Amino acid sequence: MQIAKLNLVQSLLFLALATSGVASAQELCAQALKLDPTVRFLNLETQRPEFQTRLAGAKTVPFEVEAGRLLFTQLFPPAQDENPFILSLPGSNRALLTSENEMRALAIAGFGLASFNFSPQILSLAGTPKDIKPYFSQHTMSLADFATEADRLAQALKGMGAKRVVPVTLSYSGLVSPLLKGYDLIVDVSPMTAWSATPAVAQGASVRSLLDVGAMFNPFFGQALKNAALESGYRTFWGSQVDRLSAQFKLDKDRRSQFVDGMLSLTKAADGQEWDLEQLDPKTKRVFLLGIEESPSLLQHQLLTAQKMMEKGLPINLVLMLHAGHVLPDDQPLAFSKIVQAAVAGQGFFAGNHGVMVVNPISGEVKRHEGAEAIPFIQTLIAASEKDAAK
Repeated sequence: MQIAKLNLVQSLLFLALATSGVASAQELCAQALKLDPTVRFLNLETQRPEFQTRLAGAKTVPFEVEAGRLLFTQLFPPAQDENPFILSLPGSNRALLTSENEMRALAIAGFGLASFNFSPQILSLAGTPKDIKPYFSQHTMSLADFATEADRLAQALKGMGAKRVVPVTLSYSGLVSPLLKGYDLIVDVSPMTAWSATPAVAQGASVRSLLDVGAMFNPFFGQALKNAALESGYRTFWGSQVDRLSAQFKLDKDRRSQFVDGMLSLTKAADGQEWDLEQLDPKTKRVFLLGIEESPSLLQHQLLTAQKMMEKGLPINLVLMLHAGHVLPDDQPLAFSKIVQAAVAGQGFFAGNHGVMVVNPISGEVKRHEGAEAIPFIQTLIAASEKDAAK
């Protein structure tokens, strides 16, 4: 097993936890290999009779917002009627499945689960009858439209008896998060706080700049040519993703073009967008859950967003997890579940409104920077992330 070279941010966070010295590479490898019991634990817990009873009540439904606007949704009942429902918003490709380890861990903790895909996403379109025109084909969709879809599903859950609904966003849906209103808590996992900071977009910035220059020298057709070139690039990218997902879920290959169009509508809705703190509901407590192996450009923007929220007095707790990257729930399913549980309970570290917690899910070490310590610590990490992003 090879050990990746740590960047500056990762080194600082490892040092922050080094109360008794940093583990050697060999020790880290040995610890990492002990993660197999995670799967064994989940398998044992899900075989318990009480869990099997809940599993029998789980279902996959096409939740209809309106004609041609279906949300592929998986529902899993809570252990007790009063337990909160986790409303799991999707990443750019799809939502987390209730059968995946990270979601099973949340179910074992007793939460009800509602995991859904936005209406233009592949799994939602696959559940839309062929003879019905998808909503996105007749409307230019925005991030606000996706927030509406999440809110409609949350309202439906409350209509079914849910006492509390806690949105948990992932990656792409992090851009939708500021538009969600009326929730007491939102957990943003690896949030896309700025479209321009995502790795693929950041890496393509030079290409976009060249296209901008071309548009300047061709005032009549330059902008149209630029847009066509960008759309062609996005279509190529989404085409490969659609092929992969279609093979994984055995979807109708004849609908490939429609699936690509749907995913392209997500891209257009997000293009150029970033968090506007003025949009945030000041009554909503937020938890940012970030993996330190995140791309430097996005991690830098996530940290800066958290800092600005603290400076404005908006309630936020920041959790930085070692041994995790952008798809943090998949990298550390049990640690992800435990953080969500603690955040929902609002106990300990999560009882406060401004703080940073560094977590090593392998060793169990935790380091907190709360109150007046929080912003200076974030600033140190931002400075380090700027150097990492410049490499």
